[in-house]
Amino acid sequence: MDHLHLNAESLASKWGFNDGDCPDWILDACDERGLTYPGDWHNTLRGLVRDFLLPAFADGDRPEVYDVETTHNPIRTDDFIDDDAPPVIVSVPLDTVLLRAGVMRRRDAS
Repeated sequence: MDHLHLNAESLASKWGFNDGDCPDWILDACDERGLTYPGDWHNTLRGLVRDFLLPAFADGDRPEVYDVETTHNPIRTDDFIDDDAPPVIVSVPLDTVLLRAGVMRRRDAS
């Protein structure tokens, strides 16, 4: 994979966003590139959701999110996610994810 897919439905679930765990394929990409693993995946995920997923919502439809200190999904909403509305999913390039996770510097990006 070369993109992290963030689905708005994950905001409404304790187990969303891979249960809050860094996806294995990102860890594999770090191994392949000789990079350290993301040390604080929960904060990285929160930032990616706020900067990439939330802006993808139409005006007035953006849910309010809050941080959760847990071993599960660390960013959630209590707002209703309409199952009948088109899904809100964004794809974040792997290099952007790694830069945001602090395991790669811009000049290291391919």
